[in-house]
Amino acid sequence: MKLTLPSILLLFVLCFNLSSQDLVITEIMYNPPESGSDTLEFIEIKNMGSSTVFVGGYQFTQGVTGAFPNLNIPSGSFIVFSSDSLRMAQVFGLSGTYTWTSGGLSNSGEDIVFTDANGVTVDSVDYEDGSPWPTGSNPGPNGGGVSIVFCGGLNDDNNLGANWFASTDTVSGLIVNGFQMVCSPGSDDAVCSSVCIPVVVNINDTILLGDSVLLEGMYQNRDGVYYDTLTASNNCDSIIITNLHVDIPASTLEGDLVITEIMYNPPESGTDSLEFVEIYNNSSNAISLDGFYFWDGINYTFPSGASISASSFVVLAGDSTAFHNAFGFAPFDIFLGGLSNSGEELYFIDDQNMGVDLITYDDGGSWPGAPTSGGGSSMVLCDFNSDNNIGGNWTASNDSIPGLVVNGQQVYASPGADDAACTITSSSEILNSWVKYVNPVNDDLNIMWFEKSFESLTLFDVSGKMVLSEPVNGKSAIQLSVSHLDAGIYVALLQGERTETIKLVKY
Repeated sequence: MKLTLPSILLLFVLCFNLSSQDLVITEIMYNPPESGSDTLEFIEIKNMGSSTVFVGGYQFTQGVTGAFPNLNIPSGSFIVFSSDSLRMAQVFGLSGTYTWTSGGLSNSGEDIVFTDANGVTVDSVDYEDGSPWPTGSNPGPNGGGVSIVFCGGLNDDNNLGANWFASTDTVSGLIVNGFQMVCSPGSDDAVCSSVCIPVVVNINDTILLGDSVLLEGMYQNRDGVYYDTLTASNNCDSIIITNLHVDIPASTLEGDLVITEIMYNPPESGTDSLEFVEIYNNSSNAISLDGFYFWDGINYTFPSGASISASSFVVLAGDSTAFHNAFGFAPFDIFLGGLSNSGEELYFIDDQNMGVDLITYDDGGSWPGAPTSGGGSSMVLCDFNSDNNIGGNWTASNDSIPGLVVNGQQVYASPGADDAACTITSSSEILNSWVKYVNPVNDDLNIMWFEKSFESLTLFDVSGKMVLSEPVNGKSAIQLSVSHLDAGIYVALLQGERTETIKLVKY
């Protein structure tokens, strides 16, 4: 390939910038044990790369300010800046240090930043005088005569306090205000030969459902973050962080078998014995369920010979006896575990470990919410061809179970059948059904409806004065505290694409 002059210049700039990143702040004396001005403050920078770096035009821009000299820093070499280069020469016998122009290092910690000739940040360290940074003052880094030293390599983060250590290099015969000076400006520090900075390795791994991988001493087959330690002979172990994802390929039956009703939080105290999951065969053929199973949410595998007829339902329950007593028929079978009241993943898998129906329901947001979260209703999918992983496609059941009142809540559900909530079409039917639980009202006003075309709910007293207003955009239910209102008659106004009103009695 023929390189033009602009491309050669660009290549030079890229290489120049890459090599500049090899310069690393490796030692800081931010609070020497002096009285008055801190003349022994210093910053040490090391070239950790394999190439010489020219630092002309470099400058400190934060913490202290000042320009770098026009010189080359060979690989493995240091450059030291201080508040007083003459004082550094007198005390440490260190020649060739450079004085910054202005500023001083904060005793409580601050950012130190230096940039290259193009104004690009080369390195920055936000040191502190407290943990996880090296601490102490008698002796120690904060006024105790000890510098802090970065012991990591080029690929380690020198902005992490855990990678810095208190120097152990004693400067022979150098006592300042009763403190022995311990530091190593311009050279590697002895402390770095005796400390360990663990290497952290991040891995993203994907496995297929049905496979597993050995992590944390066990074979794992679930999404998650796992931590392992790789033991080294020098006792400086590495930490391996694995972000594991389980891939579930789509089954050919996706869309044919659909989860269509869930009772995840019945209004019971203690154990939720009325939980159930309904599955619908949305095809025109019977389908074998042999070996099909739920992987998340509940634990159940269909037995050999199990099947579901075309356009039919299968219901699994948490408690067969309680379900039969409540709904008048026995479920197909019982599952182990329980459905989370706050929402969770519910994955239905075929006998080839492929996803038939995967949903992640919630007890709020776009999902039906209050009526289904301990309010007595199951949630139902009205359009079996819609995406049942979208909360807006579900609604609260409107099928009242005669005589089934639990903890003062009427139970609404339709396991094994279509739900009345899915057949409401006229305005009057909606008006009659969205006032469930309403009259009479005590401390809480619970209203639910079956269209999401309303935007606000406003409550008026008999004089026409507005006493309460709440937005309801995208919701199908709302619960409001009215304990502060006086007893009497009120009118609720539900507004949006159309307007509905209802008279309420507060006692």
